[in-house]
Amino acid sequence: MIKHFKNWSCWYRRFCKLLQLILVYSFFSNVSYGQTPLPSNSPIELLVLGSGGPRAEGRASSSNILLINGKAVVLVDAGSGAFVRSGELKLNIDQLELIFFTHFHIDHSADFPALAKTRAQGRTGTITFNVFGPKENIGHPSANQFIAQMFGPGGIFAYQPSFGTPEKFIVTDLPFGLDTQLLVIYDQQGLKVTTIGTNHGPTPSVAYRFDYQGRSIVFSGDTNPSAQDNLIKLSKNADLLVFNCAILDDAGSTAQSSNRHTPPKMIGKIAHEAQVKQLVLSHIMPIVDRAKDQVIKSIGSIYSGKVLFAEDKKTYPLEP
Repeated sequence: MIKHFKNWSCWYRRFCKLLQLILVYSFFSNVSYGQTPLPSNSPIELLVLGSGGPRAEGRASSSNILLINGKAVVLVDAGSGAFVRSGELKLNIDQLELIFFTHFHIDHSADFPALAKTRAQGRTGTITFNVFGPKENIGHPSANQFIAQMFGPGGIFAYQPSFGTPEKFIVTDLPFGLDTQLLVIYDQQGLKVTTIGTNHGPTPSVAYRFDYQGRSIVFSGDTNPSAQDNLIKLSKNADLLVFNCAILDDAGSTAQSSNRHTPPKMIGKIAHEAQVKQLVLSHIMPIVDRAKDQVIKSIGSIYSGKVLFAEDKKTYPLEP
């Protein structure tokens, strides 16, 4: 009897150890560290580098990559933290040549010099950046002025374009304002980019739509509700609308934020009327982070599509 008990006890201990190994392997094999975007069949995908706003609250500031056939080709805004996030992802930016700024606030543009320098490191031959952004207004530079003040003669980083690999900047200033019309600004190799003006207070601002192989992604940029008609036109039947969500429907945000951003219920209205298939909320401020359920409920009262909150380093393939 004792012998049988000892044998059973020995086998039981071995079984427990084996079970522990299986559980540990199962856990780690399912962990996603977000270091490298996973391959996908989607011809165009959204990769969020920064999903936050201007505050240092754990998210990088606004910045997005569009992966075209799996390659990082398009950059939409380059807020603080985008450089670090791209490094954490070990992202290959050798072909990152199309740069689109929705506007030139610090939390949307500060990391572009660092990203430009990174692309130039260890390359041979001249590299080109095609840069697009709104025209100037009092206190706000145009795209041409922004690049010139960064990299031109007498600029902050005037050394950079000839430091190692030569860099060339082809810059296009875009019209802004609510009276603008849909304007195609790029149409090459199957990628078409359309823009329209929005309203971010006195700051010149634009939104963008990217169409590739029958799929489409739209970026609202920062804007208040007065741009709803323009955004509905731009976003019509889009596969994915990335909308900056920085305030709530009720009080709680500063007057400046409330006058320059769009509340959730209006975001839902725009997405519904444009009949977009999926909505990703970005430029997330702390007040929104703390009220995600409330935001989803507000948007869902009008818009019946899928709603997601953007997260740094996460890839969003388009749904079939």
